[in-house]
Amino acid sequence: MGAQASDVSFKALRYEEDYSSLRDEPPSRAFADRLKFIPLDATGGAWLTLGGESRSRYEYFSHAQWGAGPQDEDGYFLQRTMLHADWHLAEAVRVFVQLKSGLEAGRNGGPRSTDEDRFDLNQAFVDARWPVTADATLTLRVGRQEIALGSSRLVSTREAPNVHLTFDGARVFLQHKGWRIDALAVRPAQTRPGSFDDSPDRTQKLWGLYAVTPFPKWSGANLDIYYLGYERDSGRFAQGAAHENRQTFGSRLWGKRGDWDYNGEAVLQFGRFGGDQIHAWLLSLDTSYTFSAATGKSRLGVRGGIASGDRDPDDGELNTYNGLFPRGAYFHESGLIGPANIIAVDAFVTVQASAAVNLSADCNFFWRQSEHDGVYGSAVNLVRPALTTPGRSLGTQPSVRVEWRPTRHWLVAATFARFYAGEVIRGSGPGRDVDYVSTWTTCTF
Repeated sequence: MGAQASDVSFKALRYEEDYSSLRDEPPSRAFADRLKFIPLDATGGAWLTLGGESRSRYEYFSHAQWGAGPQDEDGYFLQRTMLHADWHLAEAVRVFVQLKSGLEAGRNGGPRSTDEDRFDLNQAFVDARWPVTADATLTLRVGRQEIALGSSRLVSTREAPNVHLTFDGARVFLQHKGWRIDALAVRPAQTRPGSFDDSPDRTQKLWGLYAVTPFPKWSGANLDIYYLGYERDSGRFAQGAAHENRQTFGSRLWGKRGDWDYNGEAVLQFGRFGGDQIHAWLLSLDTSYTFSAATGKSRLGVRGGIASGDRDPDDGELNTYNGLFPRGAYFHESGLIGPANIIAVDAFVTVQASAAVNLSADCNFFWRQSEHDGVYGSAVNLVRPALTTPGRSLGTQPSVRVEWRPTRHWLVAATFARFYAGEVIRGSGPGRDVDYVSTWTTCTF
């Protein structure tokens, strides 16, 4: 017997799921699995895959934005529904279409920009693939698409928020032996709350190369090397607002060695911000150890990172690191702090309590990298201005999370976090401690 649909795990990028191995398998009795390979001709050379997701989520903040945001005693609800069709016309040509609906109800102050998009195209692209040599293939992708590069520090799908981030443009993939090289030229799609009203954001553009290969000197290791160019009409930092043209060069070493896994990344950024030079950087390292216990596997680890902040607003340089399009819950689902002018250390533990239940707890510690720069949110948005008084401590955030997966199609999860505001938050405006509660149920097929 070959693979069954239930053997193929759902991917964060749904277009990466490949059910072609089911071509010669008898139909499954499960209706959802029958949707994964629907032959469109007698040989199965053309086929259709259908899938989707529905997520219902409740969120509550006490003292939102440390007391500066809209205050809400009851919380609010978010609903996300996505349906996709993956049509393989032949081995070399495919069309992928995904619809989305994101709704918000009950939030004091109304929906945020990532909360609501009533009905629209999330993705709609065409792939064409050609063999270049016996061991190399080239794929051209054109249209609207989700993009996640590496560990999603710079380009991500924005999974945690209600509405995913997508891009309009073109990508070219070259696969040669152990190498995969991705060239892209895209614009982010603007999320608007209406129906079929999303369009390319003409004020921003992203281009570059991203290469991944096994690291030849170290068993189990992989190496990412990349360049990303980014331009927007008006970037805003504590230093001010101006036209931004930023070049990002980075490298990532990641993998697994025995019971240890690791993920280290270094990034340098150069360019122009109005009439000023850009010189910024990021260093990060995640490592953890997985060990077996009587009830299952547990994982203990630490994450740490430093993203540069501006040293002096009047020195002709901008030193604030820009995470471009980072994952929406960069440090936590609460999304209070983002990857700019930050020193962050997170100690965490996860426990597999049973085959279906996972428990996790962690504690984040946050400081400003530069005392002369402001505080930034998860979208690299300025949430607190630069201070003239000294201080680095932003706060401490312990959190817990529980996940229950009764089947491969269902996830029920909840998280609680408390952010203890540090001296910088307390000294730059409302500085209340924040409680955050979120619970959600996701059905995936």
